[in-house]
Amino acid sequence: MTDFKGGILIFLEERNDKLSKISLEMVAGAFALAKEAGCLVTGVLIGNQMEEAIETALRLPINKLVICSSGSLGDFDSDKYARVMEKCYKEINPSLVLLGSTSVSVGIAANLSVRLSKGFVSDCINIETGDEGFCLIRPDATGSVHQRLVSETGESLICTVRPGTFSEDDLEYSDITPEEVFVPWEDDVSKALELIETVYEKKQYADITKARVLVSGGRGMGSAEAFGQLRILADLLGGEVACSRACIEAGWATGPMQVGQTGKTVHPELYLALGISGAIQHVTGMKDSDLIIAINKNPAAPIFDVADLGIVGNIENILPVLIKQLQERKGDV
Repeated sequence: MTDFKGGILIFLEERNDKLSKISLEMVAGAFALAKEAGCLVTGVLIGNQMEEAIETALRLPINKLVICSSGSLGDFDSDKYARVMEKCYKEINPSLVLLGSTSVSVGIAANLSVRLSKGFVSDCINIETGDEGFCLIRPDATGSVHQRLVSETGESLICTVRPGTFSEDDLEYSDITPEEVFVPWEDDVSKALELIETVYEKKQYADITKARVLVSGGRGMGSAEAFGQLRILADLLGGEVACSRACIEAGWATGPMQVGQTGKTVHPELYLALGISGAIQHVTGMKDSDLIIAINKNPAAPIFDVADLGIVGNIENILPVLIKQLQERKGDV
């Protein structure tokens, strides 16, 4: 039987004194994995002025919370953060290190991997336990094949987890307070780089991973004009617009809207799939939605295999009627 040693170490990403959504998702996933493996979970918070983030973290189902707070850590620096994570790693010796697949955490993960000479697996979409240790599942470069990766030598692995892989809804807040460990920051006077300014880009797109309702279009929409009608439908349903990879390639939509192996993993209450064939690359990203309704003119489309309700017909005939009916119910006509 595999010895999971120091358990799971999680980098809890914090911005503006708030724990990120991906951090909460990873804790939910790690808690379930730890129960199967019989191991401990340790969270690491790095930054400055993190009172609210610490308060939230102390209610999470983790065994230990490591805190490193310093004024020099207020501005994100992947090298500094990786040095703190390295120190935590050597103290705990975990079997698995989890970080989110975000612009912040990917740099830390790569830096930490080099520092420790440990394997780094990026963009995982699932994690399992087994006799060989933790098994990491991720799409290959084409997005058409799932890779299952384990460490042949039983060594620990560092991985980044795609947002939506685990569900924040599965998070169990605990009455047992985790052990707090404060790690002092030891600044290095020799600086190869100096941070001059941090500029945050204003978000231009809604986060489809947080939407309760998603209206998603595929190649079967036929044109950019038809795809644009999905915005009307999404607004009527109080949701957001998503898409398959085919719409990105056709130029009808942008990257942040894509669902699937090379896009985002989503768990909405309602997933309305219009003109989506249901290739495995897309289904992987939305199959755990609470209710899936599919509209496609091909009765043999694979999307119907995962749909709770399927409608066979032409989008150009069904979509205008659906929009009109909803508008009439809302009194918009």
